[in-house]
Amino acid sequence: MLAFGVATPLVVGLFWSSDTSRPAAAAMVTTVSEPTSEPQNAPRPVPAEQSFSTGTEPEGLAAPDPRMEPASRPARKLLALKDEVQTSMTHTAYKHRTRIRRKEGIYVWDCSAMAAWMMRKVAPRARKGMNKKRPVARDFYRWIARAPSRRAKNGRRRIAHIEDVRPGDMFAWERPPYFASKNTGHTGFVIEPAQPVPEWPGAYTVRIVDATSLPHQNDTRTDPEGGIGEGTILFLTDGQGQGIAYGWFGARSRGVVVTDIGFARLTG
Repeated sequence: MLAFGVATPLVVGLFWSSDTSRPAAAAMVTTVSEPTSEPQNAPRPVPAEQSFSTGTEPEGLAAPDPRMEPASRPARKLLALKDEVQTSMTHTAYKHRTRIRRKEGIYVWDCSAMAAWMMRKVAPRARKGMNKKRPVARDFYRWIARAPSRRAKNGRRRIAHIEDVRPGDMFAWERPPYFASKNTGHTGFVIEPAQPVPEWPGAYTVRIVDATSLPHQNDTRTDPEGGIGEGTILFLTDGQGQGIAYGWFGARSRGVVVTDIGFARLTG
């Protein structure tokens, strides 16, 4: 079982068994080729009032997962905007120099430019509250970390447990000091709730939308220039639902990068 502290400057690698596509319970110190962007407890049970089964569904039919529903109006608007962008898009690329021509379907940006533009469209109060003309990924993470978790403030509320994350919520992390990169971290939006990895307590795969040049697991991007797209990423938690590391390639990651992960709900 893995047991690394949050501040431990390690990249944790996974051993893969020969007869499964899931990681075995072993670890080593290694390095991984991932972009710039310990779990011991099983995922908490769903409270009775959030039970996914009402007891009235026809036999053999699963009840809809309420976690698939956005938890705020800005989150719902963000998912609609994401769909509009991807449907009308004629060109996208990952660049640090932003170029957006919405009528022409052109979206050239990096992760933070994408996040800032979408926030301005669906949650202007939250965007204004950042007090940054051109925020970078590090600014998004710190902005989330300063937010209260019990109530909304300045258009956002920090989400304390990964299982409370809903579609349309934001994530961000800050590049750890030991990770060589010019980027300050990474940010994007969740489009499906976290799914526990059964063989690895405390690990979750999450479907996201972001801007990157290096695809995630099951990614929608096919052009080597990257840009906006959807993919699956992996997050490790500390047993209390707090993100402490990420695996860029989802369940296929051969290692994870240890750094705190922040999640927030846009409220206005």
